[in-house]
Amino acid sequence: MRCLIPKLREERGWSQSELARRSNLSRQLIHNLELNKTFPSIQTAFRLAHTFGCKIESLFEDNETTSTPKVPVQSITPELAPSSRVNLAKVGGKWIAFPTDSSSRIENGFSATDGILDNNRREHTARMFTSPEEAEKHLVIAGCDPALQLIREMLAQTGKIKAILHSANSNDSLHLLRKKMVHIAGVHFDFCDTGNPSRSMKKNYPKDVEILRYSTWEQGWIIRPGNPKNFKTIDDLTRPDIRFASREEGSGTRTLLNYLLSQSRIKPPNITPKQKVFSSHLSCAREVAKGRADVALSLRAIATSLHLDFIPIAQVNFDLLIPKNLIQHPSIQAMGNILHTQSFRQNLASIPGYRSETSGTLL
Repeated sequence: MRCLIPKLREERGWSQSELARRSNLSRQLIHNLELNKTFPSIQTAFRLAHTFGCKIESLFEDNETTSTPKVPVQSITPELAPSSRVNLAKVGGKWIAFPTDSSSRIENGFSATDGILDNNRREHTARMFTSPEEAEKHLVIAGCDPALQLIREMLAQTGKIKAILHSANSNDSLHLLRKKMVHIAGVHFDFCDTGNPSRSMKKNYPKDVEILRYSTWEQGWIIRPGNPKNFKTIDDLTRPDIRFASREEGSGTRTLLNYLLSQSRIKPPNITPKQKVFSSHLSCAREVAKGRADVALSLRAIATSLHLDFIPIAQVNFDLLIPKNLIQHPSIQAMGNILHTQSFRQNLASIPGYRSETSGTLL
Protein backbone atom coordinates (compact mmCIF):
# COMPACT_ATOMS: atom_id res chain seq x y z
CA MET A 1 0.00 0.00 0.00
CA ARG A 2 1.51 3.33 -1.10
CA CYS A 3 0.87 6.43 1.03
CA LEU A 4 -0.29 9.44 -1.03
CA ILE A 5 -0.25 11.91 1.86
CA PRO A 6 3.11 13.45 0.81
CA LYS A 7 1.82 13.96 -2.72
CA LEU A 8 -1.44 15.55 -1.53
CA ARG A 9 0.44 17.71 0.97
CA GLU A 10 3.04 18.93 -1.54
CA GLU A 11 0.38 19.77 -4.12
CA ARG A 12 -0.99 22.25 -1.60
CA GLY A 13 2.40 23.57 -0.56
CA TRP A 14 2.04 22.37 3.03
CA SER A 15 4.82 21.18 5.32
CA GLN A 16 4.28 18.24 7.66
CA SER A 17 3.86 20.73 10.50
CA GLU A 18 1.22 22.68 8.56
CA LEU A 19 -0.73 19.50 7.79
CA ALA A 20 -0.49 18.49 11.46
CA ARG A 21 -1.85 21.88 12.51
CA ARG A 22 -4.72 21.82 9.99
CA SER A 23 -5.76 18.26 10.86
CA ASN A 24 -5.16 18.59 14.63
CA LEU A 25 -2.74 15.64 14.54
CA SER A 26 0.87 15.35 15.69
CA ARG A 27 3.70 16.03 13.26
CA GLN A 28 5.32 12.75 14.36
CA LEU A 29 2.18 10.82 13.35
CA ILE A 30 2.19 12.53 9.94
CA HIS A 31 5.89 11.65 9.57
CA ASN A 32 5.28 7.97 10.44
CA LEU A 33 2.29 7.73 8.11
CA GLU A 34 4.29 9.12 5.19
CA LEU A 35 7.07 6.57 5.81
CA ASN A 36 4.51 3.75 6.03
CA LYS A 37 5.66 3.06 9.60
CA THR A 38 2.06 3.06 10.80
CA PHE A 39 -1.44 2.90 9.37
CA PRO A 40 -4.08 5.49 10.34
CA SER A 41 -7.03 4.74 12.53
CA ILE A 42 -10.46 5.36 11.07
CA GLN A 43 -10.68 8.63 13.00
CA THR A 44 -7.29 9.78 11.70
CA ALA A 45 -8.19 8.84 8.14
CA PHE A 46 -11.42 10.84 8.39
CA ARG A 47 -9.50 13.88 9.69
CA LEU A 48 -6.94 13.73 6.90
CA ALA A 49 -9.57 13.22 4.18
CA HIS A 50 -11.56 16.17 5.55
CA THR A 51 -8.42 18.34 5.64
CA PHE A 52 -7.48 17.49 2.05
CA GLY A 53 -11.08 17.63 0.83
CA CYS A 54 -10.89 14.15 -0.67
CA LYS A 55 -12.18 10.63 -0.12
CA ILE A 56 -10.46 8.36 2.40
CA GLU A 57 -9.45 5.95 -0.37
CA SER A 58 -7.57 8.82 -2.03
CA LEU A 59 -5.03 8.84 0.85
CA PHE A 60 -3.52 5.52 -0.22
CA GLU A 61 -2.96 3.60 -3.42
CA ASP A 62 -2.70 -0.14 -3.84
CA ASN A 63 0.69 -1.05 -5.24
CA GLU A 64 -1.02 -2.91 -8.08
CA THR A 65 -2.63 0.31 -9.31
CA THR A 66 0.75 1.94 -9.89
CA SER A 67 1.26 -0.35 -12.87
CA THR A 68 -2.05 0.58 -14.52
CA PRO A 69 -1.69 2.94 -17.49
CA LYS A 70 -2.41 6.63 -17.04
CA VAL A 71 -3.80 8.70 -19.88
CA PRO A 72 -4.55 12.41 -20.23
CA VAL A 73 -8.31 12.95 -20.33
CA GLN A 74 -10.87 15.64 -21.01
CA SER A 75 -13.95 15.41 -18.79
CA ILE A 76 -17.37 15.58 -20.44
CA THR A 77 -18.55 17.61 -17.44
CA PRO A 78 -16.59 19.94 -15.14
CA GLU A 79 -18.31 18.47 -12.07
CA LEU A 80 -16.18 15.32 -12.18
CA ALA A 81 -14.00 15.35 -9.06
CA PRO A 82 -10.68 13.60 -8.46
CA SER A 83 -11.12 9.88 -7.72
CA SER A 84 -14.39 9.78 -9.70
CA ARG A 85 -15.06 6.48 -11.44
CA VAL A 86 -15.23 7.09 -15.17
CA ASN A 87 -15.92 5.38 -18.46
CA LEU A 88 -13.40 6.26 -21.15
CA ALA A 89 -13.54 6.55 -24.93
CA LYS A 90 -11.18 7.92 -27.56
CA VAL A 91 -12.81 10.58 -29.72
CA GLY A 92 -10.94 12.76 -32.19
CA GLY A 93 -7.61 11.45 -30.96
CA LYS A 94 -8.20 12.34 -27.29
CA TRP A 95 -9.52 10.42 -24.30
CA ILE A 96 -12.89 11.62 -22.97
CA ALA A 97 -14.05 10.75 -19.44
CA PHE A 98 -17.74 10.12 -18.66
CA PRO A 99 -19.16 9.63 -15.15
CA THR A 100 -19.83 5.98 -14.31
CA ASP A 101 -21.86 6.69 -11.17
CA SER A 102 -24.31 9.42 -12.14
CA SER A 103 -27.59 9.45 -10.21
CA SER A 104 -29.53 8.04 -13.17
CA ARG A 105 -27.12 5.11 -13.54
CA ILE A 106 -26.88 3.90 -9.95
CA GLU A 107 -30.62 3.28 -9.47
CA ASN A 108 -29.96 -0.34 -10.41
CA GLY A 109 -26.61 -0.55 -8.60
CA PHE A 110 -22.98 0.14 -9.43
CA SER A 111 -21.42 -1.19 -12.63
CA ALA A 112 -17.90 -1.87 -13.85
CA THR A 113 -15.85 1.17 -14.81
CA ASP A 114 -12.98 1.86 -17.21
CA GLY A 115 -10.89 3.81 -14.75
CA ILE A 116 -10.62 6.45 -12.07
CA LEU A 117 -9.64 10.12 -12.30
CA ASP A 118 -6.24 10.91 -10.84
CA ASN A 119 -6.01 12.80 -7.55
CA ASN A 120 -3.78 15.51 -8.98
CA ARG A 121 -5.97 18.55 -9.62
CA ARG A 122 -3.25 20.16 -11.76
CA GLU A 123 -3.32 17.36 -14.30
CA HIS A 124 -6.33 15.81 -16.00
CA THR A 125 -5.38 12.15 -16.09
CA ALA A 126 -7.10 8.84 -15.44
CA ARG A 127 -5.81 5.45 -14.35
CA MET A 128 -7.24 2.87 -16.72
CA PHE A 129 -8.63 -0.49 -15.60
CA THR A 130 -9.66 -1.36 -19.15
CA SER A 131 -6.82 -1.78 -21.64
CA PRO A 132 -6.36 1.18 -24.01
CA GLU A 133 -6.80 -1.19 -26.97
CA GLU A 134 -10.19 -2.31 -25.66
CA ALA A 135 -11.32 1.19 -24.70
CA GLU A 136 -10.57 2.49 -28.21
CA LYS A 137 -13.46 0.30 -29.43
CA HIS A 138 -15.93 2.12 -27.18
CA LEU A 139 -18.67 4.07 -28.92
CA VAL A 140 -20.11 7.29 -27.44
CA ILE A 141 -23.65 8.37 -28.33
CA ALA A 142 -25.12 11.63 -27.01
CA GLY A 143 -28.90 11.95 -27.08
CA CYS A 144 -32.14 11.61 -25.13
CA ASP A 145 -34.06 8.75 -26.76
CA PRO A 146 -34.87 6.28 -23.94
CA ALA A 147 -34.67 3.49 -26.54
CA LEU A 148 -30.92 4.03 -27.04
CA GLN A 149 -30.55 1.47 -24.27
CA LEU A 150 -31.52 -1.17 -26.86
CA ILE A 151 -28.49 -0.56 -29.07
CA ARG A 152 -26.27 -0.39 -26.02
CA GLU A 153 -27.36 -3.84 -24.89
CA MET A 154 -27.26 -5.38 -28.36
CA LEU A 155 -23.78 -4.05 -29.11
CA ALA A 156 -22.59 -5.59 -25.85
CA GLN A 157 -24.25 -8.92 -26.66
CA THR A 158 -23.40 -9.33 -30.32
CA GLY A 159 -20.37 -7.17 -30.97
CA LYS A 160 -18.70 -7.17 -27.56
CA ILE A 161 -18.66 -3.39 -27.93
CA LYS A 162 -19.26 -0.98 -25.08
CA ALA A 163 -21.59 1.88 -25.96
CA ILE A 164 -21.40 4.87 -23.60
CA LEU A 165 -24.70 6.76 -23.59
CA HIS A 166 -24.41 10.41 -22.61
CA SER A 167 -27.78 11.98 -21.84
CA ALA A 168 -28.08 15.34 -23.64
CA ASN A 169 -30.74 17.30 -25.48
CA SER A 170 -30.54 17.69 -29.25
CA ASN A 171 -28.68 21.02 -29.30
CA ASP A 172 -26.22 19.93 -26.62
CA SER A 173 -25.59 16.70 -28.53
CA LEU A 174 -24.77 18.71 -31.66
CA HIS A 175 -22.44 20.92 -29.62
CA LEU A 176 -20.57 17.90 -28.24
CA LEU A 177 -20.26 16.43 -31.74
CA ARG A 178 -18.73 19.66 -33.05
CA LYS A 179 -16.26 19.68 -30.14
CA LYS A 180 -15.34 16.05 -30.96
CA MET A 181 -16.31 14.82 -27.51
CA VAL A 182 -18.77 12.16 -28.76
CA HIS A 183 -18.79 9.91 -31.82
CA ILE A 184 -22.52 10.29 -32.54
CA ALA A 185 -25.14 12.97 -31.82
CA GLY A 186 -28.79 11.97 -31.49
CA VAL A 187 -31.34 14.65 -32.45
CA HIS A 188 -35.09 14.86 -32.90
CA PHE A 189 -35.96 17.99 -34.84
CA ASP A 190 -37.91 16.04 -37.50
CA PHE A 191 -41.66 16.20 -36.74
CA CYS A 192 -43.71 14.22 -39.23
CA ASP A 193 -47.24 15.50 -38.69
CA THR A 194 -46.90 19.18 -37.91
CA GLY A 195 -45.79 21.08 -40.99
CA ASN A 196 -42.28 20.36 -39.75
CA PRO A 197 -39.60 22.93 -38.95
CA SER A 198 -36.90 20.31 -39.53
CA ARG A 199 -35.63 21.84 -42.79
CA SER A 200 -34.54 25.04 -41.06
CA MET A 201 -33.12 23.08 -38.11
CA LYS A 202 -31.02 20.89 -40.41
CA LYS A 203 -29.20 23.99 -41.60
CA ASN A 204 -27.50 23.92 -38.20
CA TYR A 205 -26.19 20.38 -38.71
CA PRO A 206 -22.46 19.98 -39.44
CA LYS A 207 -21.93 19.56 -43.18
CA ASP A 208 -19.62 16.57 -42.90
CA VAL A 209 -22.09 14.14 -41.31
CA GLU A 210 -24.23 11.23 -42.41
CA ILE A 211 -27.77 11.08 -40.98
CA LEU A 212 -28.91 7.64 -39.85
CA ARG A 213 -32.50 7.04 -38.77
CA TYR A 214 -32.68 5.34 -35.37
CA SER A 215 -36.34 5.43 -34.35
CA THR A 216 -39.71 7.09 -34.77
CA TRP A 217 -41.83 7.74 -31.70
CA GLU A 218 -45.24 9.18 -30.89
CA GLN A 219 -45.16 12.41 -28.92
CA GLY A 220 -47.99 14.26 -27.27
CA TRP A 221 -49.54 15.59 -24.07
CA ILE A 222 -49.13 13.48 -20.95
CA ILE A 223 -51.91 14.05 -18.40
CA ARG A 224 -53.10 12.43 -15.21
CA PRO A 225 -55.54 9.50 -15.47
CA GLY A 226 -59.06 10.64 -16.27
CA ASN A 227 -57.83 14.10 -17.33
CA PRO A 228 -59.09 15.87 -14.16
CA LYS A 229 -58.17 19.34 -15.51
CA ASN A 230 -59.95 18.65 -18.84
CA PHE A 231 -56.82 19.53 -20.82
CA LYS A 232 -57.49 19.24 -24.57
CA THR A 233 -55.25 21.46 -26.71
CA ILE A 234 -52.17 23.66 -26.53
CA ASP A 235 -54.44 26.66 -25.90
CA ASP A 236 -55.06 25.24 -22.41
CA LEU A 237 -51.44 25.97 -21.49
CA THR A 238 -52.46 29.62 -21.05
CA ARG A 239 -54.92 28.69 -18.28
CA PRO A 240 -53.71 29.83 -14.83
CA ASP A 241 -54.78 26.54 -13.22
CA ILE A 242 -52.57 24.41 -15.50
CA ARG A 243 -49.14 23.43 -14.17
CA PHE A 244 -46.87 22.57 -17.09
CA ALA A 245 -43.68 20.47 -16.93
CA SER A 246 -41.60 21.69 -19.87
CA ARG A 247 -38.30 20.71 -21.44
CA GLU A 248 -35.38 23.14 -21.56
CA GLU A 249 -34.49 25.39 -24.51
CA GLY A 250 -32.33 23.53 -27.02
CA SER A 251 -34.18 20.26 -26.66
CA GLY A 252 -36.09 18.77 -29.57
CA THR A 253 -39.24 18.72 -27.44
CA ARG A 254 -38.94 22.43 -26.68
CA THR A 255 -38.45 23.09 -30.40
CA LEU A 256 -41.68 21.17 -31.09
CA LEU A 257 -43.47 23.13 -28.35
CA ASN A 258 -42.28 26.47 -29.74
CA TYR A 259 -43.44 25.46 -33.20
CA LEU A 260 -46.87 24.45 -31.91
CA LEU A 261 -47.14 27.72 -30.01
CA SER A 262 -46.30 29.69 -33.14
CA GLN A 263 -48.95 27.81 -35.11
CA SER A 264 -51.50 28.63 -32.40
CA ARG A 265 -50.28 32.23 -32.27
CA ILE A 266 -49.47 31.89 -28.59
CA LYS A 267 -46.35 33.69 -27.41
CA PRO A 268 -44.18 31.63 -25.00
CA PRO A 269 -44.47 34.24 -22.20
CA ASN A 270 -48.23 33.68 -22.24
CA ILE A 271 -47.84 30.05 -21.18
CA THR A 272 -49.02 29.48 -17.65
CA PRO A 273 -46.63 30.99 -15.08
CA LYS A 274 -46.81 27.64 -13.27
CA GLN A 275 -44.39 26.23 -15.84
CA LYS A 276 -41.33 24.33 -14.60
CA VAL A 277 -38.40 23.22 -16.74
CA PHE A 278 -36.80 19.74 -16.66
CA SER A 279 -33.96 18.09 -18.53
CA SER A 280 -35.42 14.76 -19.67
CA HIS A 281 -38.58 13.17 -21.06
CA LEU A 282 -38.93 11.00 -17.97
CA SER A 283 -38.45 13.77 -15.41
CA CYS A 284 -41.26 15.80 -17.03
CA ALA A 285 -43.63 12.85 -16.96
CA ARG A 286 -42.76 12.02 -13.36
CA GLU A 287 -43.92 15.49 -12.33
CA VAL A 288 -47.35 14.63 -13.72
CA ALA A 289 -47.34 11.17 -12.12
CA LYS A 290 -46.49 12.68 -8.71
CA GLY A 291 -49.22 15.31 -9.01
CA ARG A 292 -46.80 18.24 -9.15
CA ALA A 293 -47.78 19.07 -12.76
CA ASP A 294 -50.96 18.67 -14.78
CA VAL A 295 -49.44 18.20 -18.23
CA ALA A 296 -46.14 17.50 -19.97
CA LEU A 297 -45.10 17.14 -23.59
CA SER A 298 -43.43 13.75 -23.84
CA LEU A 299 -43.53 10.23 -25.31
CA ARG A 300 -46.42 7.77 -25.37
CA ALA A 301 -44.00 5.08 -24.17
CA ILE A 302 -43.27 7.01 -20.99
CA ALA A 303 -46.95 7.78 -20.38
CA THR A 304 -47.73 4.07 -20.67
CA SER A 305 -44.93 3.04 -18.31
CA LEU A 306 -46.15 5.52 -15.66
CA HIS A 307 -49.85 4.65 -16.17
CA LEU A 308 -50.74 8.14 -17.37
CA ASP A 309 -53.13 9.26 -20.10
CA PHE A 310 -51.86 10.48 -23.46
CA ILE A 311 -53.12 12.86 -26.18
CA PRO A 312 -51.12 12.31 -29.41
CA ILE A 313 -49.71 15.23 -31.39
CA ALA A 314 -46.95 14.09 -33.74
CA GLN A 315 -44.69 11.32 -34.98
CA VAL A 316 -41.10 12.35 -34.24
CA ASN A 317 -37.97 10.96 -35.90
CA PHE A 318 -34.87 10.43 -33.81
CA ASP A 319 -31.79 10.54 -36.02
CA LEU A 320 -28.11 9.82 -35.42
CA LEU A 321 -25.57 12.27 -36.86
CA ILE A 322 -22.29 10.52 -37.64
CA PRO A 323 -19.17 12.28 -38.98
CA LYS A 324 -18.37 10.93 -42.43
CA ASN A 325 -14.80 10.14 -41.43
CA LEU A 326 -16.16 7.77 -38.75
CA ILE A 327 -18.75 5.94 -40.83
CA GLN A 328 -16.35 3.02 -41.44
CA HIS A 329 -15.40 2.77 -37.75
CA PRO A 330 -15.87 -0.93 -36.83
CA SER A 331 -18.10 -0.13 -33.85
CA ILE A 332 -20.32 2.16 -35.95
CA GLN A 333 -20.52 -0.46 -38.68
CA ALA A 334 -21.59 -3.00 -36.04
CA MET A 335 -24.26 -0.60 -34.80
CA GLY A 336 -25.58 -0.03 -38.34
CA ASN A 337 -25.82 -3.77 -38.92
CA ILE A 338 -27.81 -4.26 -35.71
CA LEU A 339 -30.31 -1.55 -36.70
CA HIS A 340 -31.29 -3.68 -39.70
CA THR A 341 -31.82 -6.88 -37.75
CA GLN A 342 -35.25 -8.32 -37.09
CA SER A 343 -34.41 -8.60 -33.41
CA PHE A 344 -33.69 -4.89 -33.03
CA ARG A 345 -36.73 -3.81 -35.03
CA GLN A 346 -39.05 -6.12 -33.13
CA ASN A 347 -37.72 -4.90 -29.81
CA LEU A 348 -38.04 -1.25 -30.82
CA ALA A 349 -41.56 -1.69 -32.22
CA SER A 350 -42.65 -3.43 -29.01
CA ILE A 351 -42.19 -0.15 -27.09
CA PRO A 352 -45.55 1.70 -27.02
CA GLY A 353 -45.68 4.43 -29.65
CA TYR A 354 -42.41 3.44 -31.39
CA ARG A 355 -41.98 2.49 -35.04
CA SER A 356 -38.97 0.79 -36.61
CA GLU A 357 -39.67 0.55 -40.36
CA THR A 358 -37.01 3.08 -41.29
CA SER A 359 -34.45 2.26 -38.59
CA GLY A 360 -30.98 2.00 -40.08
CA THR A 361 -31.83 4.09 -43.15
CA LEU A 362 -29.25 6.62 -44.33
CA LEU A 363 -31.07 9.85 -45.15
